[in-house]
Amino acid sequence: MIGLCSLGRNTAPTRQLIMPFDLHITDGALRVNWHGIITRDDLRQMAQAFAQAVAGPDAIPRWMTDFSSAETFDVDFASVSGFASTIRTLPLNLPVKSAIVASRPLQFGFARMYQTLQNKPNVVVQFFPDSDSAWAWLKAENQGRKNGGQDRGRR
Repeated sequence: MIGLCSLGRNTAPTRQLIMPFDLHITDGALRVNWHGIITRDDLRQMAQAFAQAVAGPDAIPRWMTDFSSAETFDVDFASVSGFASTIRTLPLNLPVKSAIVASRPLQFGFARMYQTLQNKPNVVVQFFPDSDSAWAWLKAENQGRKNGGQDRGRR
C-alpha cells in the first residue's frame, strides 16, 4: 500500500463518511471532482460509476477529472491498476480527450500512474494545473496534444 498521504501542510487526515467524488455531465463533458480522502474502495466505486456513465449509445468524448480538492490518497498500485483496467476495457469507439487537473505533486504522481496504466490508444490524456485551462483544452476542436496541456512523458 502506498499509504495515507496528506497533501496539506498542517492537515491531519481524517476519515469521511461521504463519497469523496462527484460525477456529473456538464456541457457534454463527463466531470469527476475528487475531494478529501481517496481510498481503494473509492477507486473501485468510481470505476463502476464511470463505466456506467460512459456505457451505451451516447458516447461522451470529453472527460475532466479534478484532483485539486483531494487531500489524501490511501491507495496502492493494485487499486490504481484496477481502475485503469476498467477504463482500458471500456468499449470506446470514438476518440476521447481526458483532462486531469492535478495542482500538487502527489496528485500529479497518481494521475501519471493512471495514465501509464490505462494506455488506451484512443484516449488522449493531458494534465493541467487548474480546471479553467483543462476546460479550454476540452472545448478545443482538435484532438492533439496542444492548447496548454502538459504531456509529461509518452511520445
